[in-house]
Amino acid sequence: CYSVFSNDGKFTRSKFINKIENSQGKVLYSRNNYKKQVFSDDTTFIINDILNETTKTGTAKKLSSLPYFVCAKTGTNGNKEKNTDAYCVAYTSEHTVVVWIGNKDGSGISSQISGGTFPTMMAKSVFEYLYHDRKPKDFTVPKSIVEVKINKELYDNDCKIYKNTLEEKEGLSFWFKKGFEPEEMTISKTQPIIKSYKITCNSFNIMFDFEIDDGVFYKIYDENENELFDSRFDENFIYTANKKGEYTFIAEPYVFDKGKFIFGEKIKLPSVKVEGNDEILDTPWWEE
Repeated sequence: CYSVFSNDGKFTRSKFINKIENSQGKVLYSRNNYKKQVFSDDTTFIINDILNETTKTGTAKKLSSLPYFVCAKTGTNGNKEKNTDAYCVAYTSEHTVVVWIGNKDGSGISSQISGGTFPTMMAKSVFEYLYHDRKPKDFTVPKSIVEVKINKELYDNDCKIYKNTLEEKEGLSFWFKKGFEPEEMTISKTQPIIKSYKITCNSFNIMFDFEIDDGVFYKIYDENENELFDSRFDENFIYTANKKGEYTFIAEPYVFDKGKFIFGEKIKLPSVKVEGNDEILDTPWWEE
C-alpha cells in the first residue's frame, strides 16, 4: 500500500468511511485509525526521494509541473501485440491517488496507453483539483539521514558511489541513512593528469620536473616501458645516459588511496638528444 510511504512508514488499513452518526449526532461507527510502523522513517524518506525523481525525469514526468513534492510509480502490463494494464500510483504527504486503465476481462487496450501517459495525466488532474487553492505539506527530513554529494563521473561511467571532494564542482546528491553513507573520497580528479613538465639535460644527466596536483604521483618509463622511477618513493629522478644519442621517456600519473590505484593517461615525452651540452625542453604535453 503506497499510502505507507506518505505516512512516515506507518500502515493503516484503507477505508471509505471515517464514522457514522445518527440524526441526534450519536456516533454509531468510528473508524479504527490504528497505525503500525512497517518501514523506518529514514527508509521511507529515501524511497520518497527516489519516486520523486520519477516525476522529474522518469516515466511520471507529466507530473513535473506540479509546484510541490509529489512521488509516483507507473507500470504497464501486456505483450508484443497489446497492452492489458496501465497504472499510475502517485502521492503527496497528504493524499494517495491510484489510476488504473484496463478491461475487466483482461482483454487488450490501445498500445498507445501506458502507465506514463493517460493514467499519469488523470492523476495530475486529481491533484490539481485537490490542491487548487493550496499546497500539501512537504515531507519531513528525518534526523537519521544525511544528504551526500557523490562523484558524478564515477557514478555515470562505472556505477560506483564515491563521496565527492571539495575540488569537484559537479556532483549528484543522494540521501543516505547515517552510518551507511559513502566514506571513500576520490582524490582530486577521477583521471589524474600531469599539468606540465620540464626536462633538463645537463651533459649526460637528464632531470625531470612535473607540475601535478597534491596527492597525484607519477611513474617514468623508458621507451620500452620499463619502469625507471616512481615519485611515491622518491622526490627527484635523474637519468644518467651512458652514451650520446636520443632518449625517449614515458610518464604516467596516478593516485593511490586506501590500497587502490587510479591511473591517468600515459604521456610520451619529447625525445631528448644527449650531446654533452645543456638543454631545456619545457613544451607542455598537450601542445605537442
